[in-house]
Amino acid sequence: MPELQQKNKHLIIKSRKAVVVAEISDGKILRVYCDNWQRCNEAGILKNGCPAYCEFIIAIKQHLKGKPSKFSIKEL
Repeated sequence: MPELQQKNKHLIIKSRKAVVVAEISDGKILRVYCDNWQRCNEAGILKNGCPAYCEFIIAIKQHLKGKPSKFSIKEL
């Protein structure tokens, strides 16, 4: 079990209004913890998790591909 934990990494994505923590394993997004949920609820898009067009999901995918992002991203 400890071997599986070593493959997982966490990303902290910060914008001016929100902070997101994402758990990544083998290039796939496992979980996203976001404090932007109120804005998503107001827009009516937060029913089954984050949509693929969420700006934070896009930033995570760009980071995994090695491309720069407009957000501050820290890898743990």
